[in-house]
Amino acid sequence: MTEPETACRNVVSQLWKDGMGFLPECSHAGLVMSRYLQIPVKEDRHKDAKEDLYHAMQKSIENSKKLYSEAFTKYENGLTEFGICQRFKAKDGIHLVLGLGGENVLETGLTLHHLYGTPYIPGSALKGLAAHYCDQVWGAKENNLQFEDPETKKGYWFKKGGKYYNALFGNGDDAGHITFHDAWIDPKSVVDSLCQDIMTPHHGKYYDGKQAPTDFDAPIPVSFLSVSGTFLLALSCDMQDENGKKWEKLAFDILQEALMEWGIGGKTNAGYGRMELQTGKITSVNPGFTSRLSIAGKTYAPKANKSGTENSGHPFKFSSHKGSNQYNHPKGGGYSGTSYYGDKKHSSKKHK
Repeated sequence: MTEPETACRNVVSQLWKDGMGFLPECSHAGLVMSRYLQIPVKEDRHKDAKEDLYHAMQKSIENSKKLYSEAFTKYENGLTEFGICQRFKAKDGIHLVLGLGGENVLETGLTLHHLYGTPYIPGSALKGLAAHYCDQVWGAKENNLQFEDPETKKGYWFKKGGKYYNALFGNGDDAGHITFHDAWIDPKSVVDSLCQDIMTPHHGKYYDGKQAPTDFDAPIPVSFLSVSGTFLLALSCDMQDENGKKWEKLAFDILQEALMEWGIGGKTNAGYGRMELQTGKITSVNPGFTSRLSIAGKTYAPKANKSGTENSGHPFKFSSHKGSNQYNHPKGGGYSGTSYYGDKKHSSKKHK
């Protein structure tokens, strides 16, 4: 009987043989996943080798728990000194699919921390989710609520390119004032964090562009790893003052709603990725705070509806007083913004 082709180095293959299908004390699941696959995908015995690899990854995470717990404590202590820091968990019965399309020796990928080999959610993914949700959901709610801008005449608050959107998430020339930190998994849930899942493509040749789909196509089950557990999410404003805290709260509200409604990662249309706040409550800010925040040194108040009251279609309520007020930008500086309420207009004047 011909020996199957090996996908790893001979010395690694020997470790599998010496361990009778198990690896010795490995403690980095990412290294195991990328370097220790014994049999390549095209071989018939690949399925068994893949199962062994998954078990070895889970064992590696168990071995790394002590070191990772110490690192997590230091990471959390550093984050809690500034910004908002809260734990989110995957909803009951729901897993996260992180890095499914990433480059990998397997058919499917998985995002693991490069130092500790544990699952984590990159801050860039959290920022991208929050920014897209802000534009598509919060921005859509304000289609009928425009503010007057002396320069552009019309504009939006939360749609992409709007004043609040740019301040939170930035644009092509600016990264924005909110930092979304990487979300590390809680050590209490890290040991059982890897879960084996199955997806079954029914029309593989159609997806490869080779032929049209038919009822005679054979479904091919593909196993992959998903993640379940509790993650530490944190974000902060680059100015740690009272006004900066309000911006942090605004960004956190958007992110929390996006995680609950849309989810994060891959296969969210199939129900994956939903997360919810585990414990604690975030102190609510005065609901009128958005009318007292400035953007890029300026501020604009929303117009009232025909009845003269606040426009309830906007995701935030706004203060109903009239007049010119002093506002602060996250980077500092003041501006007495022109306020538009009803048909009355109030003059503006910059403050140095």
